[in-house]
Amino acid sequence: MKLKTFLALLVASAFAFSFSACSDDDDDDDSSAIAQQAVGDYNITCTAYLYDGNEYKDLGVDQEKISAKAVLNGSNLQLQTDEDVINIVKIAEASNGFTFDVEDFIVKEDDKTFILTGYKGYALESSDGKSVSYDGGYIAASKKLEFYMEMPQEYVEAMITLELASDEDFLTSLIATYLVDEEVGDAVVDVVDALIEKYKLVMKFSCTKK
Repeated sequence: MKLKTFLALLVASAFAFSFSACSDDDDDDDSSAIAQQAVGDYNITCTAYLYDGNEYKDLGVDQEKISAKAVLNGSNLQLQTDEDVINIVKIAEASNGFTFDVEDFIVKEDDKTFILTGYKGYALESSDGKSVSYDGGYIAASKKLEFYMEMPQEYVEAMITLELASDEDFLTSLIATYLVDEEVGDAVVDVVDALIEKYKLVMKFSCTKK
C-alpha cells in the first residue's frame, strides 16, 4: 500500500483528504554512520491527535499497519513505501539513539495543496535536565522510529466547523442569539474562532523494525 493511501484511509473519516510526498536534500557529514543503525524494514502505525497546548486528545480514527523500508540517502534516511517517501534529515546522535527532523509532506485535495510539516513532539531530556523537543527520534534499544507531523490549520477548522454544524442545539442557540443581538452573536462567533485557532492537529508515526 502506498503511504499516501494509508494516510488518506486513516483520516478519511474525519477530514476526507488525500496525500502525496515531496523531498529535498540535507547535508551532514557525520550523520550517515549514526543513521545506519536504523536501516531496515518497518511496520508503521499512525495516530491522530488534537492538541490544545496542554493535552493530546486521541481522535480515535481507526489505525492500520503499513510496511516501509528505511534506507540511507547520502547522510540522511528515507522511509519508503511503494512510490512514497518521507525524508528524515538533520540526524544527530543522542544517548538512546538519534534525533532528527522530517521534511515537509505535500497534502493534495482536488485543486488545493497544503503542506504537512514536522512537529516538535518528540521530547528528550538534555544533560542539564531540560527537555528538548525534535520532530522525531530513533530508540536503539527498541529499534523504533517515532516522529510527529502537523496537519494544516485548514484541517482543524474544517473538522471543528463540521462538528459544530452537526450540533442542532448549538446552531439553534447561535441563530437565536443573532436574532436578539447581532453584536452578542458576533462575540460568540469570535469565541469559536479563538477556540479553533487554539488547536493543532498532530499525527504521530510509530515505526517498529521487523
